[in-house]
Amino acid sequence: MENIGERIKTILADEIEVDINNIHDDSKLVDLGVDSLTFLEMVAEFKDEFNVNISINEISEYLKDHPIRTAGELIKYVEEVILKETKT
Repeated sequence: MENIGERIKTILADEIEVDINNIHDDSKLVDLGVDSLTFLEMVAEFKDEFNVNISINEISEYLKDHPIRTAGELIKYVEEVILKETKT
Protein backbone atom coordinates (compact mmCIF):
# COMPACT_ATOMS: atom_id res chain seq x y z
CA MET A 1 0.00 0.00 0.00
CA GLU A 2 1.24 3.50 -0.83
CA ASN A 3 2.19 5.73 2.05
CA ILE A 4 0.42 9.05 2.51
CA GLY A 5 3.12 11.03 0.72
CA GLU A 6 2.94 8.78 -2.32
CA ARG A 7 -0.85 8.97 -2.36
CA ILE A 8 -0.64 12.76 -2.27
CA LYS A 9 1.89 12.74 -5.10
CA THR A 10 -0.41 10.45 -7.09
CA ILE A 11 -3.32 12.87 -6.66
CA LEU A 12 -1.04 15.77 -7.61
CA ALA A 13 0.26 13.93 -10.67
CA ASP A 14 -3.26 13.04 -11.81
CA GLU A 15 -4.51 16.58 -11.27
CA ILE A 16 -1.74 18.27 -13.24
CA GLU A 17 -1.25 15.39 -15.68
CA VAL A 18 2.44 14.88 -14.91
CA ASP A 19 4.31 11.60 -14.46
CA ILE A 20 4.60 10.92 -10.73
CA ASN A 21 8.32 10.21 -11.20
CA ASN A 22 8.75 13.90 -12.05
CA ILE A 23 7.36 15.01 -8.69
CA HIS A 24 9.86 15.24 -5.86
CA ASP A 25 9.55 16.71 -2.38
CA ASP A 26 11.48 19.80 -3.48
CA SER A 27 9.46 20.25 -6.70
CA LYS A 28 7.92 23.72 -6.70
CA LEU A 29 4.18 23.57 -7.18
CA VAL A 30 4.18 26.62 -9.44
CA ASP A 31 6.79 24.97 -11.68
CA LEU A 32 4.56 21.89 -11.90
CA GLY A 33 1.70 24.08 -13.09
CA VAL A 34 -0.32 24.22 -9.88
CA ASP A 35 -2.39 27.38 -9.66
CA SER A 36 -4.96 28.38 -7.04
CA LEU A 37 -7.82 26.57 -8.79
CA THR A 38 -5.78 23.39 -9.16
CA PHE A 39 -4.81 23.65 -5.50
CA LEU A 40 -8.46 23.84 -4.45
CA GLU A 41 -9.34 20.88 -6.68
CA MET A 42 -6.55 18.86 -5.06
CA VAL A 43 -7.83 19.78 -1.60
CA ALA A 44 -11.23 18.35 -2.58
CA GLU A 45 -9.46 15.16 -3.68
CA PHE A 46 -7.53 14.99 -0.38
CA LYS A 47 -10.78 15.38 1.55
CA ASP A 48 -12.27 12.41 -0.29
CA GLU A 49 -9.14 10.25 -0.33
CA PHE A 50 -8.26 10.67 3.34
CA ASN A 51 -11.75 11.33 4.72
CA VAL A 52 -10.69 14.59 6.37
CA ASN A 53 -12.39 17.95 6.71
CA ILE A 54 -10.31 20.75 5.21
CA SER A 55 -12.04 24.09 4.95
CA ILE A 56 -10.98 27.00 2.79
CA ASN A 57 -10.77 29.13 5.94
CA GLU A 58 -8.40 26.65 7.59
CA ILE A 59 -6.18 26.58 4.53
CA SER A 60 -6.13 30.38 4.33
CA GLU A 61 -5.14 30.68 7.98
CA TYR A 62 -2.45 28.02 7.62
CA LEU A 63 -1.00 29.66 4.50
CA LYS A 64 -0.53 32.97 6.31
CA ASP A 65 2.27 31.48 8.42
CA HIS A 66 3.21 28.38 6.41
CA PRO A 67 3.35 28.97 2.67
CA ILE A 68 3.03 25.77 0.66
CA ARG A 69 5.50 26.12 -2.19
CA THR A 70 6.73 22.58 -2.77
CA ALA A 71 5.30 19.10 -3.05
CA GLY A 72 7.01 18.24 0.25
CA GLU A 73 5.33 21.16 2.02
CA LEU A 74 1.99 20.06 0.58
CA ILE A 75 2.56 16.52 1.86
CA LYS A 76 3.49 17.87 5.30
CA TYR A 77 0.31 19.97 5.43
CA VAL A 78 -1.99 17.09 4.47
CA GLU A 79 -0.24 14.75 6.92
CA GLU A 80 -0.78 17.35 9.69
CA VAL A 81 -4.49 17.57 8.82
CA ILE A 82 -4.82 13.78 8.85
CA LEU A 83 -3.03 13.56 12.21
CA LYS A 84 -5.23 16.30 13.66
CA GLU A 85 -8.40 14.55 12.40
CA THR A 86 -7.38 11.20 13.88
CA LYS A 87 -6.83 12.79 17.30
CA THR A 88 -10.31 14.28 17.44
